[in-house]
Amino acid sequence: MHAFTAEYNGLSRILVNEVGLSIPFNPQESVPTPTITVKAIWDTGATMSVLTKKIVKQLNLIPTGKMIVRNTTVEQLRDTYIINLYLPNRVMIPNVKVTDCEDILGEGELLIGMDIITLGDLSITNFQGKTTFSFVIPSKRKIDYVEEINTENQQNSVFRRIEEQRRRRLLNASRLHKKKRR
Repeated sequence: MHAFTAEYNGLSRILVNEVGLSIPFNPQESVPTPTITVKAIWDTGATMSVLTKKIVKQLNLIPTGKMIVRNTTVEQLRDTYIINLYLPNRVMIPNVKVTDCEDILGEGELLIGMDIITLGDLSITNFQGKTTFSFVIPSKRKIDYVEEINTENQQNSVFRRIEEQRRRRLLNASRLHKKKRR
């Protein structure tokens, strides 16, 4: 199991970190190729990962095919490529199929889509006005805030009843003590 966490000083509307990329290779058969480091944006709205043409050229990638890619405004036929992806948790994800694009908003060079995100668990919190996102591979557990809140509320209800019973006993003991003193 491998994980990483990225923290921001304030609220962030874009989840960004640095990842490594290389041309594909089989770690059992060959020596790892040099990697490049790129700025990646984690995008739960993207069904698959996307590289900029600049990075395609930098890695000298050769197209492996074509596919239709849709975004919010256009449908295009784009080249596909195969890469190895290195996450900050030192996990290499081999043979990732990606498409290309001209640019990515937010100065990213790679969009990490649901093809990668669904390999593990991604959580995002904004506790005390600071965004934190964490990713673990493989998936570790189900997160259900409704269940968590219901359990907390149930426990708080039990604690309130115990505290109320304790107060009643103290009050009754105090009354008995006063009666005995009379």
